[in-house]
Amino acid sequence: MHRLTRVVALSGSLLLAGCELFTSDSASRTAFALREGARRLSGAPDSTLTIRIQARQWPAGCKGDYRVDFVPDSSAVPGLAIRCLPDGPVYTSGGHLPLVHSDTTMSITIRATQPLFIVLRKDGQRIEVARFGDED
Repeated sequence: MHRLTRVVALSGSLLLAGCELFTSDSASRTAFALREGARRLSGAPDSTLTIRIQARQWPAGCKGDYRVDFVPDSSAVPGLAIRCLPDGPVYTSGGHLPLVHSDTTMSITIRATQPLFIVLRKDGQRIEVARFGDED
């Protein structure tokens, strides 16, 4: 009986952990990747970490090229936005903000077939977006 309870509890935990990746929009998935990268970097001796994100169309993603905008922490509405080009929907998230910071506005257009690379930098206890682009 205890084994069955543990299996059910573990299955439920794995399912809930995967929900964000499988039911969220592209900005939320990017914020999730940033949070996970920040957790890994904070416990590592390294000062930088590169995250590779391959965009997905489903669910709630862009079918073609897209633009990524980071809005700085000092803005009235900080966070990130994924804009589907040319005139598609815009997905926004601030889910990374407790762990990952940005001091400047940064934008880049990414082709649908290219991954997005984000370099996180650790400065003491603070983790920030150092740069990002379509190349490592």
